[in-house]
Amino acid sequence: MDAVAHRDARIRALAEAAIDRLRTGDAPLRYAAVLTDDGFAVQTVSIESDADDGRFASIASTLQALGEAAGRELLTAGGTATVLIDTSAGRIAQMRVGETSLVLAALFSHAGATDGILNALRACAEALADSIRGSEPTPDITTESNRRAQ
Repeated sequence: MDAVAHRDARIRALAEAAIDRLRTGDAPLRYAAVLTDDGFAVQTVSIESDADDGRFASIASTLQALGEAAGRELLTAGGTATVLIDTSAGRIAQMRVGETSLVLAALFSHAGATDGILNALRACAEALADSIRGSEPTPDITTESNRRAQ
């Protein structure tokens, strides 16, 4: 995935579908964003929230980098970190979308159980990663074979 995913119409459409899935689920969603590692919002939805898209994406990308670094350095854990911030006003939960440079981040009200929020977020991130993998252009092997045969 290239560094301009926030401009890629295909990625934006897949991100919109993923966020819609999260929005229509049972988790008490207030705001959600798919964002890039460098802090650009790919797609967002706001429900009962006045979150600023650019600011949220910037903060969330920094939180993801910090969470992954803490996992590597302090817990000697490999793989993707899930970041959860729990406050009296609600929760921020986020995780990497598969092996991509994208992060799914969301604000939730305090009404939902933490495991329900994380399960919904994980299912959405996994579905988005599968959609991205399934929609990636594949090299035209026939064309390459024809060139070698000539």
